[in-house]
Amino acid sequence: MHKNVDNFNKNKNEEGETPGIVSCDFKSAIDDHLKSNMKLHFDLVIKSFDTLQQNIRQYKVYVLMILTTTKKIYDHFE
Repeated sequence: MHKNVDNFNKNKNEEGETPGIVSCDFKSAIDDHLKSNMKLHFDLVIKSFDTLQQNIRQYKVYVLMILTTTKKIYDHFE
């Protein structure tokens, strides 16, 4: 398999490329993906943010319940 890749590269080298090395421009591919899917990524961020806010609200309710229960217990023993 490796020989086939090497042979392909020897025949298809572009100027400035090293023979026998397969290169990939991941940064460009990622940039293209992000640009073409910007709305999807924005919607995912907003959904995650909304979920985080909902979790924070729920934890505040839990803390309030714990404080209220703790105060009732404390008042009971006074």
